[in-house]
Amino acid sequence: MTPTNDVFLLIKSLSSQEKRLFTQFASRHVIGAKNKYLILFEYIDAQESYDETACKQHFDQVFSDGHFATEKSRLYDLILSSLRGHMLKSKPGFRIRGWLDDVRILRKKALNTQSNKRLQKAKREAVKYELLLQMLEILDLERVGLQSTPANGLQTDFTTLQQEIDAVLSQLTTLYQYRAIFDKVYRIVRASYYNTEEKDIAEIETLLNQDLMQSPPQEPSFHAHKLYSQIYSHYYSLKNDYVQATHFYRREVDLWQEYPAQVELAARDYIVTLGNYAGLCLHSKEFEGFNLALDRLGKIKIHDRGEQCEQFQNLVHLKLLYTLNVAELASGREFLRTINQDIDKFHDILNPARLLTICHNCAMLHFVSGEFSQALQWINRIKLERKGRVRTDLVELDHLLELVIHYELANMDTVEYLYRNNKRYLKQVERFGEFEQLVFKSLKSLSHSIDPQKRRSLFKNIQEAVALVRNAAKGRSALGLLEIGFWVQSKLNTRAISAVFDEWRRRNANSDPD
Repeated sequence: MTPTNDVFLLIKSLSSQEKRLFTQFASRHVIGAKNKYLILFEYIDAQESYDETACKQHFDQVFSDGHFATEKSRLYDLILSSLRGHMLKSKPGFRIRGWLDDVRILRKKALNTQSNKRLQKAKREAVKYELLLQMLEILDLERVGLQSTPANGLQTDFTTLQQEIDAVLSQLTTLYQYRAIFDKVYRIVRASYYNTEEKDIAEIETLLNQDLMQSPPQEPSFHAHKLYSQIYSHYYSLKNDYVQATHFYRREVDLWQEYPAQVELAARDYIVTLGNYAGLCLHSKEFEGFNLALDRLGKIKIHDRGEQCEQFQNLVHLKLLYTLNVAELASGREFLRTINQDIDKFHDILNPARLLTICHNCAMLHFVSGEFSQALQWINRIKLERKGRVRTDLVELDHLLELVIHYELANMDTVEYLYRNNKRYLKQVERFGEFEQLVFKSLKSLSHSIDPQKRRSLFKNIQEAVALVRNAAKGRSALGLLEIGFWVQSKLNTRAISAVFDEWRRRNANSDPD
């Protein structure tokens, strides 16, 4: 059997508190073999990348009578047991599951009064957090419990219980109908990253014509109202109607505020909502809403490393966007000093699309600052980090930006090489259109030309092409073209690109949104 790095990945996912809890758990639950598991745990945790051979050699040296593969498997199970015990105390869904197990155990012991107390405790928690599937399980256990009660009043009890079951089933039916619509919209969004065609808009509008989407949900269901708002916010974002998109995101933000138990239950989802809302506020120049979202993002109570990572990647993304649209470049460059080590801290669990976006925005921040060597480092990191079809729009744009940067760095041999190599790649992915052809051809000519008039004419060609594409793209889909426009303008006006950018930033911060 091929060795896996599952236990390594599990250990690296643990927070400091979870590692501490495992050490205590292992000391209590492993008799006689305590040191074996803890030593193996600590040795694997100390590795930067998993080395199965080194682990086995170390294990065999310390424990001559051990079986490494078996003990590694047991260590994995032991870590999960430790996490499960921790979750039973700290996470609502796990708590309910534990109480329901208690109910079944107590019933087997014929301790019905005690089991009913546990069952009612679970029911109150399920109602508080709107855990509908677990609520159905609780009601089913109540139904079984009624069968062992006196017949007097049983008809009334069963009728009341059935009414509760019907209400939960109705909520679940509505919820899954909204989920079906949301999943279809989300698929379109993820496939296009907002570079949407008319047929995609038409497909969503067909979904919105359903009766379910004609008005907000009638029942007080957090999840149904959240999905309803998310569907419309995605739809209006795809249509570039940022006023309406921001409106529906604000409705969702307010919804989270109305249901604080849901923030406790799903802080990570709340972080994503605040991040998306802040991004739209920034685009619409609603800086009051942006600052509100940023403030709430920083105040969310974090429970685990996953939530910490989500908070980090949203805050970093928003601060970079703010710098690229509103703030002084100096503040952004100061922010970039520690960003590499922060990314490395969460690298194993960072969202791949968000990681590429962060790297791209770091490259753009250096690019408009005229720091082309540093921009190139981030472009190169994007090449290393890209996976499959994630954020292909960024990857394709960076094939063009890479050519511009090497031209600025006077790496003319590299420009010649990349002209052929990057052109081949863009042709393969069918993204080598008229604009790309013109920019590539102009850059190649620029790398060989010393005639000032000819060079100016080539820069004018690129400037006109950028303007045409940006006007046709209408905003969001014109990714990176703004920065290329700054660069061309700096060349035509013989000014630093940072000065061109800063002038645009001041003008943009005071103008009305598109």
